[in-house]
Amino acid sequence: MLGSVYIGLTGLLSFSKGLDVISNNVANMNTPGFKKSDLLFQNLMFKPTPGSGQANTHSLYTGQGVSANQSTTNFSQGELRDTNNDNVAAIDGTGFFIVRNDSDTYFTRYGGFEIGDDGFLVSTTNNGRIAALSDDQLIDINIEGDKRLVSVATTRISFKNNLSAGGTEHTIEDIEVFDSEGGSHKLSFHFINNSAEHHRSWQITVKNEAKEDIGFGQIRFAADGSPEAEYNTVNIELPVSEAAPSNIELYFGEPGSFIDSTSFSEGENSNLAINTVNGSGSGSLIKTEFDDDGKLIFHYSNGEKKDGPQLGLAWFDDLQALTQIGDGLFMHNQEQSPIIGTAGNGIFGNIIGGKIELSNVELTLEFSDLIIIQRGYQASSQILTTSNEIMQQTLDMGSNR
Repeated sequence: MLGSVYIGLTGLLSFSKGLDVISNNVANMNTPGFKKSDLLFQNLMFKPTPGSGQANTHSLYTGQGVSANQSTTNFSQGELRDTNNDNVAAIDGTGFFIVRNDSDTYFTRYGGFEIGDDGFLVSTTNNGRIAALSDDQLIDINIEGDKRLVSVATTRISFKNNLSAGGTEHTIEDIEVFDSEGGSHKLSFHFINNSAEHHRSWQITVKNEAKEDIGFGQIRFAADGSPEAEYNTVNIELPVSEAAPSNIELYFGEPGSFIDSTSFSEGENSNLAINTVNGSGSGSLIKTEFDDDGKLIFHYSNGEKKDGPQLGLAWFDDLQALTQIGDGLFMHNQEQSPIIGTAGNGIFGNIIGGKIELSNVELTLEFSDLIIIQRGYQASSQILTTSNEIMQQTLDMGSNR
């Protein structure tokens, strides 16, 4: 009888732990990045019943009940949901974000990030710094030096389309360029057919916004209409009030090529236009976002953008060796080292910017397990009740003798 009491008690204790696990899963069903736990039930060792003839292979063996002292973490993918927040990210596939706090390193599936006052990208749960991978080294992401974009002087203007050999003149106006001091200027380009002096040649006059002449030159085209060698570029100087003039190259294409500018005979109609203008004015950071490779992209007020650090990701050969410490964070033991990489490479999934991974708890499954746990607890309780009644009847029999 005492054995059945003990076995029933192990059932009560184990199913109580099962209730704790399910309760924690359900409580975190709306916690982003949360990974549910599953309780492992194990039967206790069997031993032969005393006096059952231990040498007999058919001796009576009875178990010692059940144990539930171990759980596993379910790392299945949670649903990815839009947040309308460009500073958050989710991993679509395998991998963990790397969070560093002083000398400690943590790993998480929760991609809720924000820019701190000191410019570091941090997790909103524990304010730990998010790590990037640069030259195979983990570094903390800091955008302090990227909040402003310095101006870049214009050094080349390229042209495309056709200057008709049958035309007389053509003008392109209001093209914005930037000098070495970051100042903005509007230039116009006036082309005059110079075929009277040289077949398929054009004189170029460049004017600034004040309609002042600031540059002159000549371009020539071969008989097939492609740019002619040594006459496919013109160099001009853009005056700067308190600095040396900025040099700008006007580029019309490779000699013999028809990709950029041409000079075919199409009557008086020319459609020569600007292809590209490099350089930019200064700008302020207005937005950051993540691309599919986990790169932080900076957007500036001048319309420019540039690539920033790339999020580092981690993976482990034995996920069950990770320890949950709360706030969606995991720690690894010292017996295994993390595999470090970036999104889209090797075993790592992609980064989805603007989305957050939700909990992987399935409420219907948890309720199904809850019913099983409840029935198991009731059955174990009934075993204790029945064993108690039998022992009481035995005691009553002894007292009546």
